[in-house]
Amino acid sequence: MKPWKSLSESRNEQMMELKASLSKIEEMKKKIEELEMALQNCQNRIESLEVNEGRWKEELHYS
Repeated sequence: MKPWKSLSESRNEQMMELKASLSKIEEMKKKIEELEMALQNCQNRIESLEVNEGRWKEELHYS
């Protein structure tokens, strides 16, 4: 056995690690996009509920 790795072995290992890291980063980007869309949907729903609340309060006030 060699007590040291060849330069090409070391480079190959580094490339594999970089590819794995890049893959994880891409997965996280997709998850962030999904979470941002879910957050936007929640914000839209809250705005809609607030508008409806205002209408209900007006109806109660005038009834």
